[in-house]
Amino acid sequence: MLISVCILVKDASTTFEQAMVTALSLGDEVILRVDDSSSDPSMEMAERFERELKNVRVVPYTFVDFGSARNGLIHEAQGEWIFMLDADETIDILDCIAIRNWLLTSPPKHIYSFPRKNWQNFERTNFRTDHYPDNQHRLFPNDGVVNYGEQKVHEMPKGQPASPCPLRNIHINHFCFAIRGHEEWHAVNQFYKKLGSQLKDIDPDG
Repeated sequence: MLISVCILVKDASTTFEQAMVTALSLGDEVILRVDDSSSDPSMEMAERFERELKNVRVVPYTFVDFGSARNGLIHEAQGEWIFMLDADETIDILDCIAIRNWLLTSPPKHIYSFPRKNWQNFERTNFRTDHYPDNQHRLFPNDGVVNYGEQKVHEMPKGQPASPCPLRNIHINHFCFAIRGHEEWHAVNQFYKKLGSQLKDIDPDG
């Protein structure tokens, strides 16, 4: 098995199906770790995908922090490579094919990053250039070495050299700005700050 696509899911019903198109195009298996506190139909949607598609697995969990949540996905993955995709992200289908073909050439075991476009709308007519290239470390070998340690928030995989994606013009498309208003963003930022302050409490160097 070449690629496991791993997705954390919470209250993602607006974008979930688009993300699954990417996951199924890119991965040999798709692992959905669904937060059991979701208040929208995310769990029902995930379970439907699992019933209808043999290569989809649903793993419910209770959120503690982002690092441990992603480590749980790594633990479940069976592919040679892991791609971490968020539930509000997509990659164009031809780019998924290019990534798969490139991995078949046995590239070095690095952690590869991809530039991400943060779209203001689903039509993809305008993205937030103030964030670009917003590089995201998402592709890495499933070698028992790479993990997220004890990072609580703004987590990044560690354990192998980090390298930019060698494939030209491949982007992750991110639709968070298309679905969240000002109040929602304020709540998200406060949540991240709370997790960050917890990290500083246990890590004097944080």
